[in-house]
Amino acid sequence: MTSTSADHPEQLAVETPDAHDRVTVVVPVYNRAGRLLEEALDSLLSQDYTGLEVLAIDDGSTDTTPQVLGEYAERHPGRFRWAQQENQGQAATLNRGFAMAEGPLLGYLSSDDLLLPGAISRLVAELAADRDAVLAYPSYQVIDESGEVVDTMTPPEYSRADSVRLQDTIVGPGAVFRASALKRAGPLRTDLPYLWDSELWLRLSRMGRFIRVEEPLACWRRHGGSLTVAERGREMADERLRILDRLFAEEADPELEAVRDQAYRNAYVLAATVVSPGFNGAGERYFVVDSHAREVSASAGSESTETRLAKARDQLDAQRRRIAELEHEVQTLRARHPLTRLAYEHAPPGLRGLARRLRGRGSGDG
Repeated sequence: MTSTSADHPEQLAVETPDAHDRVTVVVPVYNRAGRLLEEALDSLLSQDYTGLEVLAIDDGSTDTTPQVLGEYAERHPGRFRWAQQENQGQAATLNRGFAMAEGPLLGYLSSDDLLLPGAISRLVAELAADRDAVLAYPSYQVIDESGEVVDTMTPPEYSRADSVRLQDTIVGPGAVFRASALKRAGPLRTDLPYLWDSELWLRLSRMGRFIRVEEPLACWRRHGGSLTVAERGREMADERLRILDRLFAEEADPELEAVRDQAYRNAYVLAATVVSPGFNGAGERYFVVDSHAREVSASAGSESTETRLAKARDQLDAQRRRIAELEHEVQTLRARHPLTRLAYEHAPPGLRGLARRLRGRGSGDG
């Protein structure tokens, strides 16, 4: 269930933005000089919203990122500015950027993601039409390093209870929100380097409603240089539990209490999953194995769990067929060359055991 202003007495009235209100999109950057950074910045600077300001914060890069940002500032005066700091992490970098922003609306974009044309205008229009809403978030595309679309994510309507229960951030790239709401909710937690966004949305949603825009307006880039879930494993597991512990210690919300056991169960399951080596490939996201994933999980994507499992079964069948082909080739060689059998009989026990296991797999066992 989506939160309403009546549910949260601390919510205050906010001004409705118009077409001339400034939107500051903060881009935290660390060692990203090159095509991906330029594509991200170009996707922002080509937006048709006249009140957009792009604010890049270099978080202590050691490559040529500062030079790239300086060149953008020269080419786009009045629309692009940037600052430098010693390396502090993404949450602290965004806090600084939001503090430097002057307008009533905020957003952020990772330095390798994209906004699609018209995204800012569309999201601002949603907030202008709904005085009670504090954030608007879109569906988004998953793209590979070359920019090819590989999936489309359509998040569900934001619900604090579902976000907690399913351990699902729900809000993805491209969101625009009110600066006044962020000020009341408080800054990003710098002790949560990986899940700060999920925790922030839980606090920000107490300030007012979130609007979902089903149209894809942003792109999340999946590539080998991104930090995979598997690499974050233990830290993410710890953060999930700390977020839940603090949430249930500080809030007495009946809707959250009703999903408490499920929330901890899913947090432990996800923790065990992402810590396991080899579960996620480079740049891939985990997905929730849930019979209702397409309806309630922003991690499900356009491919259902059944489709993903069917693909896995097809891959396994292909491997079994290849093993059978190789075993047939071995049998053919033995028939042509009798000495091969003699060599097998005198081979070390370990090698003979391996050959037997291959024959077993080829017959379809396992």
